Parts: sequence; structure tokens; C-alpha cells
Amino acid sequence: MRGALGISAAVFVASLVGLSSRHAFSVSFWPANAILVGLLLRDRSLHNAPAWLGALLGYMAADLVFGRTLSLAAFFAATNVVGAFTATILLRRLDSRDLALRRVHSVIRILACLIPACFAAAICGALLVRVQFHGSMSQALMTWPASELVNYLIMLPAMLTVGWKDIARRISQSNSINSIGKLGPAVFLIISCAAATIFDGPGSIIFPLPGLLLCALVYSLPVTALSSMLVGTAFLMMLGLGVIDMGQNMAIPYMVVSVRIAVAFLVMVPLTISSAMAVRDDLLGELRKAADHDGLIPTCIDHDPRAHLRRPIVMMRQG
Repeated sequence: MRGALGISAAVFVASLVGLSSRHAFSVSFWPANAILVGLLLRDRSLHNAPAWLGALLGYMAADLVFGRTLSLAAFFAATNVVGAFTATILLRRLDSRDLALRRVHSVIRILACLIPACFAAAICGALLVRVQFHGSMSQALMTWPASELVNYLIMLPAMLTVGWKDIARRISQSNSINSIGKLGPAVFLIISCAAATIFDGPGSIIFPLPGLLLCALVYSLPVTALSSMLVGTAFLMMLGLGVIDMGQNMAIPYMVVSVRIAVAFLVMVPLTISSAMAVRDDLLGELRKAADHDGLIPTCIDHDPRAHLRRPIVMMRQG
């Protein structure tokens, strides 16, 4: 019961955050579904009927706070639960290393599980738009999956990889000159995000990409996932609230889809690179450990100096 209450509270708060970013019909940022899926994947004992009921009530409570009718709140809640349930069922089938982004193709495998979940939510959302608002189902089927996907890609990797206690410990130990020297990529990322708000336009979405790529090459996977989450969240909010002017009519569904997919790729590329870097580091660590415990391996390395480099590459391809 405590777990179900925790899920309900988390969904309620995340939904309030999402609803506070709404403009016109849709919301700019919707973290609730990804947070729900992330919590259920991190603690699989929570995947039960009370937890899903708690999530449903959390969605409904947030909608009621924002003045929606009970029937509309229930319809929105059911739509979100269908999408999150589909994503959870599919992602639970993946290897734990994939969920931790510790395999070369982990991001692609997660993406393959998220796409059906996004369309499942979109079908329910299209029915909602038709029944409750007498709107266009075709437009909903076009814009809803893109919105679901970008929010999952922004939030879910951080939910799956970041150990918050470990992050706090590292921050508390980051007073050394070495640690201060590693702030370069983060500073560059902040400057590039600020530049996007000054030199706004269609290309401004790509401004943070070099900074994110630099973070992926320098920082650990959890830090990169957290950086991508913060940048993606900021951009969705700023685009939705008009802080960044794309110079395009965002009332056109095609434009909405284009921008959301662009933000999805913005966060997906550095995550893919960081995942590959993490795999490489893990394999090199295993090789060093094996070399320390097996006297034959150093001999093999002396015989062929490049053998220790080829082995991780072969293992990465097999992963």
C-alpha cells in the first residue's frame, strides 16, 4: 500500500508540473508517464494492481485541480495509463543491461519498445479528442506519438541510470581542482543553451548539441543522462512558452511534430554515444581485471600489443 501511495503522489506531482506548462490544448512538457514507467522498472515489486490504480488516481487528481471535469480527467488518466502500461510491459522484457544503457544498442532497443507505447497512447488520445473535443483524430494520431516519445526520451534515461545518492556523494566530493577542471563541458553547454535563446530561429534547437556531445565524451553515463534531461526539459518549456521563437507557426501539426522529433534526437544522440563509451569502459575494466589475475594475458598483449584493443571492440559488436 505504501508503494501505491508513493506512485500516486509521484504521478500527481509530475502531472501538476506538466499541466502548468500547458498552452491552448496541449502541454509543452509531460514528465508523468516517464516517471511512472521509470519507478516501476527500478522497483519491479511495484508493478501490481494497487500501484496502477494509484497512478490512475494521481492523474485524475491533477486534472481535477486544474478544473477539468471528472469524465475528462478520467479519460485523460486512462489514456496515460494505457501508454505507460504498454511501455512498462515491453521494457520489462529487455535485459537489465539494456535498461541501464550498458549495451551498445541499448538506446535503440529502448526506442523500439517506446514507439508502440506511444502509438497505443495516441489511439486512446485520438478517441479522447474526438469524443470530448470533437477534434480531428488524424491530427491527434500525428502529434500525440511525437509528444509521448520526446518526453520519454528526455526523462526515462535519467530515471533508469541516475543513482541520486551517488550523485549527491560526488557533488560533495567535487571541491578538488581536478573536479573543477571537469566543469568545462557543463559551462559550454550552459553557454550554448543561452545562445539558443538569444539567436532564436529554426536552427536554435541544435545549439546545445556540441555541448551535450562533449558531456557524453567527458562525463559518466548518469551525468550525461541528467544533462540531457535538463536541456530537453528546458527546451520543451521554452518552445512551448514562446521564450525561443522558431519563426514557424506552431499551431500547424506538422510543425509541432517536427520540433518535438528534433528535440527527441537532440537528447538521443548524446545518450547513444555515452552508452557506447560506458560499454567501452566496462569492457576495458574487465580486461584489466583479467590481466591482473591471469598471467597469460600480459604475455599475449606483449606478443600482439593491439590484441587488448581489438578484444573490447569485438565484444562491443557482439553486445
